[in-house]
Order: sequence, then C-alpha cells, then structure tokens
Amino acid sequence: MSSQSIYSGFNSNSLEDQKACYVKTIEFYNKYKWLGKNHITNFFAEEQFATLPQDWQAELLLYSDQDLLNVATKSVLLQVVKEEQQIDSLGGGTKNGDAGGLVDFLSGCEKYSFDRKFMPNPPLKNFREDNDEHSDTNKSDTRRSNSDKFSGKQAKSLDIGKNHKKLHEVQHVSQLIDRVCGVKNIIDIGSGKGYLSRELAYKYNKNVLALDNKNENGAKKLDKKTSNSIKTGSITYKSGFFKCMDNIGDSDGSGNGNGTHEYMGYFNGQDYAIVGLHCCGDLSVDIIKTFLMEKRCKSMVLVGCCYNLIANRTENLGLSSMLKPNSNNYPELYPYPYSYPYPYSHSHSHSHSYPHAAQTEDQVFMMNENELNLANQTVASWNHNTLSIGVTKLYYRSKLQQLVVRHGITLSSKKMGKIPDPTSLSFYEYCVKSLCTNTRTKTEICGRDNTQESGRDTVDPSLQLLLEDAKAISSNETERDLERKKLAIMWLLKCVFAKILETVIVLDRYFYLAENISTHASSGLNYGDDGGGGDRSRCLNVCIVPVFDQLISPRNLALVVY
Repeated sequence: MSSQSIYSGFNSNSLEDQKACYVKTIEFYNKYKWLGKNHITNFFAEEQFATLPQDWQAELLLYSDQDLLNVATKSVLLQVVKEEQQIDSLGGGTKNGDAGGLVDFLSGCEKYSFDRKFMPNPPLKNFREDNDEHSDTNKSDTRRSNSDKFSGKQAKSLDIGKNHKKLHEVQHVSQLIDRVCGVKNIIDIGSGKGYLSRELAYKYNKNVLALDNKNENGAKKLDKKTSNSIKTGSITYKSGFFKCMDNIGDSDGSGNGNGTHEYMGYFNGQDYAIVGLHCCGDLSVDIIKTFLMEKRCKSMVLVGCCYNLIANRTENLGLSSMLKPNSNNYPELYPYPYSYPYPYSHSHSHSHSYPHAAQTEDQVFMMNENELNLANQTVASWNHNTLSIGVTKLYYRSKLQQLVVRHGITLSSKKMGKIPDPTSLSFYEYCVKSLCTNTRTKTEICGRDNTQESGRDTVDPSLQLLLEDAKAISSNETERDLERKKLAIMWLLKCVFAKILETVIVLDRYFYLAENISTHASSGLNYGDDGGGGDRSRCLNVCIVPVFDQLISPRNLALVVY
C-alpha cells in the first residue's frame, strides 16, 4: 500500500510541474486538516476519538501496539481479523464529511509529502562539480592541504562536544555548504556552540561570522579546545539577535550602504553566503528574506526547525503565491476565505518591500499553533519502546486535563512542570506531582500552608474530587488500557499527517524563493536592490535537499540556493 512520493525527482522538474505537485499536497492538506487542529492534550476533554470515521475506529482498535507502529512507520495496513478482506473495502462513508478511507489517508500521507530519502552528495539542478561558478578559486588546493590534518588525532579536537546526531548533521551540511557556496566568506546564523562554524573555518578554510543570541562564551571555550594545527580559516563569534530589516539592501554595492544590517556589512563589500542549521521559527524566514534583499549574499543553505516558534504567523506563513487565497493561479484551492479558528491580532503593516500581497486577516493562509506543534513530529525513528513511553506520558497528561476541565479547576499555566520518568508512577501519583508543579495548585496539593487554625484540611473541594477520580482511574486497568489505545491511535494518525504539514511549510518557503529569484535574478537585480549594483548577473537555482538521515536527524530538509 505504500506509495511513492510525487516529489521524487522534484529538483529536476520545471517550476510549473513543481507547483502542480504542491497543489495536490494542499488539496490533501485541506481534506484532512481536521486531524491537526486540536492538541492531543485535550484528547479526552474534547472526546477527539469520536471525530474519527467509524470505519477507522473499528479497524485500528483491533491492532496491537506493534501493528499500530507498523501503520505509522511503514504505512502498512494490516488485516488482523479477516485477512481475506480486501483493503479497498475500508473506503466509504466517514464522520468527517468526505474525509475518505483509511487506506487513502495513509497512502496519501506518503504520496503527497516531500521525499525524505537521504543521499550523500545528491545531484543538484544545473550544477557541475567542476564549474568555477560554484567553486572557490583555491578550493582544490585547500582540500589537498587539509586532507592529512583531518585524518588523525588532532582532527578529533574539532568534534569535542558533539553527540552522534550533531556529528552527522555537521559533517553532511558542511559538505553541502562547501559544495554549493562558491565564496570564502560565510555568515552562520544561529550558530549556537559553533560546531558548524568551526567545521567550515578549520576544515574548509572559510572565513566565518558565527552569530547567535547566546552561547558565545560556550562556543569560544570549545574553540580553544580545538587543535591549533588544523586551524586554517577564521571565525569571529558575535552575540546578537538577527532580524530581517525592510531596508537591508544597500544602493552602492559596497555592502556598507545606508540602512544595511550591521552583520550583512561585516565582510566589507565582499561576497558571502548565509547558512543556518536548524534555525527555529521566524528566524528561518528572516534569513530567507535577508538573502533576497542582500545582493552581496550569493548563496544560501538553510535547515529550519521548531515550526511551533513561528510567532509572526500572518507574515511568515503563506509567503508564496501558492498560498495566497486571492491568487488567480489556483482559485480552486480556496473556495472561500480561510478563517483562522483562533483570534490573532497583528499590528504589522503589509507595505513591505518583499512580495506580500495586501491581505486581510480572514484571507491570509494560516495554520494554528496546534498544527505548527504537530509539524515538528516524526515517526521515522519510533520503535516499540519509544512509542509505549510516549503514549503513556500523553495518556497521563491528557487524562489529567480531562479531570481539570471536569472539575472546573483553574491552573496558572497550561503547561505542567517536567516529571522525571512519569511512566514509573501510577496515574494518581502523576496527578499529585504534576499539580505540585503548577503555582495555582502547588500550595494546597503539596501540603504547604494547607491547614486552618483548627488543623482541618483546607484543600479545595474540586481538587479533592479530582484526586479521588485519579485514584479510581488508577485502579481500573481495563478501562485505562482501552482509553490508552484510543489515544495511541489518534496520536499516530496525527504524527503520520505531520509530514504533510511540514511539506506545506517548507515548500511555501521554496516557492517564495523560486518566484522572487526567477522574477529578479534574470534582470541582474536582487530583491530589494534599486538597480545600482546588479551583482547577481547569473540565474540562481533553488533546491530542497534531504541533507540528513531522518532516522538520526528528523528535520532534514535543506533549502539550497546557489
């Protein structure tokens, strides 16, 4: 039943063919977006299982945890009771209108999400390895001179502090950057502890500006532990917040023009590339906009993450014309204005120099915060143990939320403090510990100042009832197992759908880049340039590259411009 992604060979396709694929993904997203609108924490309080089509419920309740895991990780729909039953018979009527059959949903999540298959040194559109346009003048000499240094003990000093995941990420993204960024100067945005910056400087002989709003001291300490014998390029560590500015482009081509961001002028008019490894939320979009505005910025490699941290949703979602409801290109995708289900007020004007169409709040494409949280999830690396632990944690938190709502208890925050190893606790014990982390209920639950002068207990009656219910739930193993399975089913379906959500977000950014580069690079003008420089005389290419093995690093899609 597993379907091949329609995005196989995406980078070699024409822009129109790419858009045709994206239209199908958006249509699929619109069909099943009801799955992502509600947070799993409210699973019991909102009776979310009842929103699933009846045939989905009946089929999946027959499955063991391992069978459910196979459904999520391999899109394999097992016939547990009647093996002779035809899979196609699962289609039919649904509780969610035309939501379609379970088979259609599972195969569609594979078919309409971006192909994540990792391939070291992947083929790139219009790219020749020996093309001087994509090469430093002395790149081959630099590689020869550094090869011996990175085969011995001294090279290991460059890996101090890296875990297995970070080693994999830095190795492969630095190779990609060196391959496509044909300049010596690099600005590493969100550099953190400087792992990528040091790799680029000392292994690939780059001049790197490492910019992060924190960890500057930690990065410098790790730098001191790196063997001096392998240091070839240079690094400058700076602390500061990076934010795209409307007037970031300069008019004289010097890189120091009036209004240029201080970091963009760091290389004194020289060309540079901008890179970012797992840049969170709005930072990824700021990097993209900056690249389009700065004509001295010749290439970009960007891996985004933490979509839940996209705070400015009115401007940083729906960037491309593909997600403009008032676009004449694909009106069938928006038969009516998309209404955002949660009020979101914004004071930002839409008169920016970058290409945002004038939009009203009820017309802008929007994912709610629950969808953005869900877009971070992946099932690729799940196993039976991680699934069991994860579902138990979610069950406890969701069940507690149901009791909080049932008894009308007001908490100081929706979030509870971290409970070390909650799976080792009974549900009752979990409730006590969780309520002790919330400032609204901490005093009464933890027994601090909870007695009157007469010595009688003053615990809120609602809290007392909640704890009594928690004890009853802990003792009812049969009901608990059934409810836990229902939650597991919903969570797995949500996480399978997450790959569609991420595809919508990443490709929106891709088309935003592709549309603006095709519009302005062909005339030698960079977006935001007033015509005084014309430094981008050649046409730029935009690609999406699965730069990591998703089993090691789930956020593995890199936006590459060269």
